[in-house]
Amino acid sequence: MEENRKYVCDRHPELVEMMIRIEDKLDVMGERQLVYIGKQERLEAIVTNGLSTTVSDMRKKLDIFCDTVNKRLDTIDSFSWFRNWMNSLRDHLFQNIIKLAVIGGTLYAVLHFGDKVLKIIFG
Repeated sequence: MEENRKYVCDRHPELVEMMIRIEDKLDVMGERQLVYIGKQERLEAIVTNGLSTTVSDMRKKLDIFCDTVNKRLDTIDSFSWFRNWMNSLRDHLFQNIIKLAVIGGTLYAVLHFGDKVLKIIFG
């Protein structure tokens, strides 16, 4: 069919053959591109499904963890009176030691010198 055509110059047949080869190569490239797009779509679907599954699993685990932590915090809060008392003792440790030393010294003095003081008072 191409042989029946009349060309303006001698180079036209070569150009026509080259264009035909380029079109064939473009067709092959287009087919490969379609196959590649199909593979890419499948990979995206796999990754999306995998990530959504992973995210949902992580959310479930995080919900369980948060529930556990909330229960523990509730337990700790129920003993806040003891924690506050112990913190107060720790914060005022030096003052408490001084008070205990004074009370202990007074108790010792009363027990050691108490009978002498009573004899002096009641004579």
